[in-house]
Amino acid sequence: MDKSTYESFFKESLQNIKKFYQHEQLVLLLGAGIARDSKLPLWNELINELKKDLNIPVYIPKDDAFMLKKDIFNQSQPVCDANVLVERDEVFDINGIIVKYIFFPGHTPGCSVIEIDKYWFSGDFIFEGSIGRVDFPYSNPNDMKNSLEKFLKITYDRKIYTGHGNVTTIKNEQKNVPYWL
Repeated sequence: MDKSTYESFFKESLQNIKKFYQHEQLVLLLGAGIARDSKLPLWNELINELKKDLNIPVYIPKDDAFMLKKDIFNQSQPVCDANVLVERDEVFDINGIIVKYIFFPGHTPGCSVIEIDKYWFSGDFIFEGSIGRVDFPYSNPNDMKNSLEKFLKITYDRKIYTGHGNVTTIKNEQKNVPYWL
């Protein structure tokens, strides 16, 4: 992506986020690692921009908050603060929207799925036919194994909007999980 395309993409993305926020729609940002060479805004830059322009509160699982405070991937990331440190499996009512964080550590110490109504936003916990990597400095393969076992015990189904790739469902991915155990 050349610089002009990138700047246009970034401006359009911010405008869309602002539009949703101004119409009291919930804005979800999942993940924390954006490579500097991706030519996308660095995670903390985006959060700082949104906080400055819109005064949007930032929620983050408390076990992942250190990633906002420290440049963990040595990419010259600016630091930023979260407004709310989310406890494990905590539920919030945000302007009438019930937001449930379901704790699935492994990819990161605080990795969580966000459940809203009949939808899951899985970040990097689970993807269509795959799972989040556990080879990063703060990942933990044993935690991921426990999280996958917890995932297998879920008895209901939801659409999963993953951090990468296609939309899938809990039931579809429960068929794949034994491969990763």
